[in-house]
Amino acid sequence: MPNKRKNFSEPSREFMRAVIHSGTNVINCTLCGRVHFAGIKNGYDWVKGEYEDLVKQAEKNPNKFIAHYDTDSISWGSFAGKQIVDGCPCNLARKYEEIIWEGRFVIADYLKNKVEELQRKTEDETGLVQRVSDSLQVLE
Repeated sequence: MPNKRKNFSEPSREFMRAVIHSGTNVINCTLCGRVHFAGIKNGYDWVKGEYEDLVKQAEKNPNKFIAHYDTDSISWGSFAGKQIVDGCPCNLARKYEEIIWEGRFVIADYLKNKVEELQRKTEDETGLVQRVSDSLQVLE
């Protein structure tokens, strides 16, 4: 059976701005398994030999180990339990973006309903706390 893996275009900057929340010197994109590492060795403590090993790995397998020689930090974030690396050539973050965008009306309804339910529960709990507080004042 032929491989039917879809090639995704890059995720939008809007989506990536929402996802990205951290930076580090080396990170695994758990969407595709690629390892990204910063080429400028400022600001992070590297384990002895770690950087040199990554450079060797990148020379042997540049599709799996991606060196970013122009930066000292790799931007990444997480979504749906996955580490997503900004600029990873897999572009698999686009899959999540498409799911969210295509389901935006369902998601909006879900969020509205969930917030309303949480408000009702909060009101119930607030009422309970008030009744307990009133009971304690009677006992004083």
